[in-house]
Amino acid sequence: MYSVQIIFLSNRFSGNLIHNTDESHEHRFFSRNNLPNLLPNQEPFIQDWVNQVNLPVIK
Repeated sequence: MYSVQIIFLSNRFSGNLIHNTDESHEHRFFSRNNLPNLLPNQEPFIQDWVNQVNLPVIK
């Protein structure tokens, strides 16, 4: 079994975040210096963004 992580970066957003699923309990945007606790399997990818690693990042 493999896990695939797809993380999107957006510099612009308009409209409202709509929560209509049981998969998540909350949807929000975070700044680089104000991140929540991250899941261990997602943290390395998000830390690449925090550290401004050149894109694309493929691991």
